[in-house]
Amino acid sequence: NAELRARLEEAEETLRSIRSGEVDALIVETADGPQVFTLQGLEAESNRFRGEILAQVSDSVIAMDLEQRVTYLNAAAERQYRVSASDALGHPLSEIFTRQWPYAGAEAAMEVALREYGDWRGELTHRTHDAREIAVETSITALHDESGVLAGYVAVIRDITERKRSAEELQGVNLLLDTLLQTAPVGFCFLDRDLRYVRINERLALINGIPAEAHLGRHVSEIVPSLVEPLRNVTGRILATGQAVVDHEFSGETPAAPGEMRFWNESWYPLRDGAGEVLGFGGIVEEITARKRAEAQLVNMNENLLVASLRQHELTEKAEWLS
Repeated sequence: NAELRARLEEAEETLRSIRSGEVDALIVETADGPQVFTLQGLEAESNRFRGEILAQVSDSVIAMDLEQRVTYLNAAAERQYRVSASDALGHPLSEIFTRQWPYAGAEAAMEVALREYGDWRGELTHRTHDAREIAVETSITALHDESGVLAGYVAVIRDITERKRSAEELQGVNLLLDTLLQTAPVGFCFLDRDLRYVRINERLALINGIPAEAHLGRHVSEIVPSLVEPLRNVTGRILATGQAVVDHEFSGETPAAPGEMRFWNESWYPLRDGAGEVLGFGGIVEEITARKRAEAQLVNMNENLLVASLRQHELTEKAEWLS
């Protein structure tokens, strides 16, 4: 396509030279010997190149006159709308598809744009002659004859049905993910490879003591500096092995409680793109400070009981010796 476009541009530049009176004709060396090209011959060659290009592009290209009768249909349009050019030419465009506009006034806006600027582009839905609905991205350009009079329009149409469907599915997944993140009893966050917050739920924001929005785009060192080095060790292991690190204990201070040692049980997972490249890390954070304090108190209590028991044993032995 790039080569054909270059050839077409060269032919059109030659046409401009002839029209401007710079040359009357061209003599071109070909495999069959020298060939003379006049204005009429060059225009025919240019039209042939243009036809080759339009036939090979992957988007549908449909031209129509002022009465919306089809004057050109490329191969991609034949496939997309399941019609043949021979059956469509000269027939109303509405026999191929009808437009379903996304909002009231959209059609009027298109007409104004074409009338004032000669160009319009937008997204809408086409209902085809065989009752299919296709989401399309369309660009329409006004066509003028040699005297500048409006002669018709040409539309370049791209089928974006799958792209729209994927976007809707992704939106649904994001909604579900947001619901999960915001209602979970544990902290969640996503970090990029540089350890900057991409997403965070309210629970983890509360643990850190800084609003969720204030995390976004900021490095972990700006939020919880005491966790940077142990987190780098964990994410380094993930990048080296490709495996998650689960049930890893962290401890440190946060802005929520300066000067107070706190503890967390964290699991970190690699976040990959479609090619398997690690783009960042997902973290699940559970605060275990209360549990660690209870365990410490229990250990301390057991130690005190042991000391008391030994002391009692010593006193008993001493009393028996004295008696």
